[in-house]
Amino acid sequence: MFRMSNSEAQVRRARKPSETVHEMQEEQSCLKAELVRENASLYEQLNNHNNSNNNHPSSQTEIPATTWASPQSAKPAPSLTQLQQQSVAQTTGHDGQISEISSHAGVPGSVPPVDILPDVPVGSHGFQVAPATLEIGQIGRDKIHHCFALFFTHYEIFLPGLLDPNMPPEEYYERSPFLFWSIVATGARRYADDPTLFQRVVSQVQQIALGTLFSCSNPIPTIQAVLILCLWPIPVNSMCQDTSHTLGAVAMQLAVQNGLHILGHQQDYERQNINTSNSEVSWRFRLWIHCVLTVQNSNLVDGFPCWTVAEIGHTESDPMLEHILSPSLFYHYKLYKVQTDAIQAITRSVELLKPNCGPPLNSLIDVFDAQVRALAPANNREIDVLVQKCTRLGLRAFHFFATPDAARTAGLVQLYALCCSVLDMLHDLDAANDFALYSTQWLHRMLCLAAHIIIRITFSEVRTHVDLEHGERAFFKAIKFTRKRSVENNDLDSRAALILTQLWANNSSFRKKDGALIGDRMRLRSRLFSSIMSDSNWHWRATFGHRKPNPYKADDDEGGEEAFAADEQHQGSSDWTSSSMLVPPSQQPQGSATSTFLGGPMLNFDAFNDFQDWDWTPLRDGMDLSTISHFAEADAD
Repeated sequence: MFRMSNSEAQVRRARKPSETVHEMQEEQSCLKAELVRENASLYEQLNNHNNSNNNHPSSQTEIPATTWASPQSAKPAPSLTQLQQQSVAQTTGHDGQISEISSHAGVPGSVPPVDILPDVPVGSHGFQVAPATLEIGQIGRDKIHHCFALFFTHYEIFLPGLLDPNMPPEEYYERSPFLFWSIVATGARRYADDPTLFQRVVSQVQQIALGTLFSCSNPIPTIQAVLILCLWPIPVNSMCQDTSHTLGAVAMQLAVQNGLHILGHQQDYERQNINTSNSEVSWRFRLWIHCVLTVQNSNLVDGFPCWTVAEIGHTESDPMLEHILSPSLFYHYKLYKVQTDAIQAITRSVELLKPNCGPPLNSLIDVFDAQVRALAPANNREIDVLVQKCTRLGLRAFHFFATPDAARTAGLVQLYALCCSVLDMLHDLDAANDFALYSTQWLHRMLCLAAHIIIRITFSEVRTHVDLEHGERAFFKAIKFTRKRSVENNDLDSRAALILTQLWANNSSFRKKDGALIGDRMRLRSRLFSSIMSDSNWHWRATFGHRKPNPYKADDDEGGEEAFAADEQHQGSSDWTSSSMLVPPSQQPQGSATSTFLGGPMLNFDAFNDFQDWDWTPLRDGMDLSTISHFAEADAD
């Protein structure tokens, strides 16, 4: 490839005084991309040469030059560390501050400057972050390309129009190492040829994430990377270690700071003149919609309130929105709007924290559920139908907060049938194309919500009005789906499957001392529809944590030893206990090869020592949970 000398480049620039800073950065970016390719090629040649010498010491065969894309100059290329140091020197001013870089660097079709992770603190108050240690050549060209192929085949469908599948991996690296490694890490989740790759790449993402987020020099690719990590977070074994919500908050703030929330007004958030095309304006708006949907849904499904963000000044019927967004993304946005409007109306009209919310709650649920059902998917895509059902599920779940009456019972019956439908559809999608392996965290959390609702209604007085056999089959499908989705042993997915299994296998968790079923009773009520899961986790903890007290239970709700004794007697004589509850673990629905169930007896388990903080904030040492009493004024019935 022909390359101009430095003197020629200076003459060329002298003849073009109107050349913009952005064009100069593009030229610099292309040169760096060439150096990255050459470095990867030389690294691979060196490895091949060493392997050849080890196998054939006397061999003097010359190794041909190979690159990722096209043959490049034979000029020796610096290492990645040297490239990083050169880039820092070029983008850092004399005062130690990072120079401004165009914020539209992530738009498909353009070649923005590279996002740099400095090896040393920037400025007098900069963050000192450990440099990335994993280089592209250490993984290999083929593995990286395979991970990219896996990502764009199975994962990118959840982020339509946000990433360019035709862009080569090295160009993604040049735009943002954070985005590059996030794509590789997500694709490596199911990369079977190298089971060690995922762990190595995940450590790389963790190393560069902090420095990239706080550099603020290349925000658009950073937002893209964060959205990927919010949909498929790094596996952890405790909710307290999950950083997806923190990353999502950073992405939202970066988006607002760069004017993504105001359509067509990027110039208002820039310090230099910019010329943006219509395609770039549309792409930035799509990125904002993806950011809102991903972050808000992640918050809601874990019981966190919605963000209050200034809207964009367009209604759902505005033709401009339909023109800018794809039909599927536009449909998801309309569902999101109805859901947030419903939650805001419910929280303003009903006191959810009180035990008895009154009749208005059931009416509000019916009104907004009808609005969701009226939004029929344009193309009847399976993923759109699934999102619609999950949206309805989140709304109908608020029936648990209502005062017990005929309207609430009717609502819970509809909710039960809807949960079965959601779990059946997820099972069918997984049977058709291994949907469980690539599903987002939001979909999995909605699956867990549906499973918890089924078990709560099954162990309540409402059970006489529902199809228990259908619910049982759907519940087992949820366990199988969760086991299959698990990426690592003892991650949150495998723990969720174990919790569901143990709650189903022992029905004393939702029974009072007198034997009355209380599965539909809500004590923990501050986490919106996610309160159902959080409340169930406390029931599970009280049952399998050596009879530790549940701070959300009233005195006559605590079954204790009497409930366990009654349960053992009740399981043998009850006319409603499902026979599958007594099936040995070996005959239960089988999971995937990644199943992480513990061996031995199913219930030989210490919830406090093994799962101290699965879904709750760690408590200070010495705190006496028995002294905590919530809703003491609630009626015991």
